[in-house]
Amino acid sequence: MQAPTDPFRYLGVLLTMTLDWRPEMRRLTTLAAERCTAIRQSFATAPQTLRMVRSTVAGALAYSFPSVACSPADLAALDSICTSVVKHKFGLMRCAPTALVMAPHELNGLDCPSLAVEYHTRNAQALRAALDDGGGQSKLAVFSKATLLEQALQAMQSPISALRTILADSS
Repeated sequence: MQAPTDPFRYLGVLLTMTLDWRPEMRRLTTLAAERCTAIRQSFATAPQTLRMVRSTVAGALAYSFPSVACSPADLAALDSICTSVVKHKFGLMRCAPTALVMAPHELNGLDCPSLAVEYHTRNAQALRAALDDGGGQSKLAVFSKATLLEQALQAMQSPISALRTILADSS
């Protein structure tokens, strides 16, 4: 029998029964570090390195983003791993600003992908897909809209009448 805190792999993502995301974050950090180390040791040119970071590192990490809760510190650590290899390949010092590496070419940056932006984009797309399945007529979308309307109506009621409503529903 497996303990609730032991991670198991489900569709490529490490989960626990207690919804502890630390095993998956450790896996993502290790994956990013291993891939960036391989890119750093390769003979890839600087532009090739940017393409490899976008495709092999960011792509592999982004797969689990919609199902994992990442803190801003976790995302900053992953961004740091990715930008360090780009700085190395472009011959920049480690103290070079990360904003320079992530800024688009139009702003004289290197256009390295930000995993924080990718994380929020993937989560927004997953949420929209879950709520807007079938042109806004999915059961989840209708239920969510009804729940939001009910909460709004309850918020407009006085606390005493809202309490009466809750007590009447529970009996």
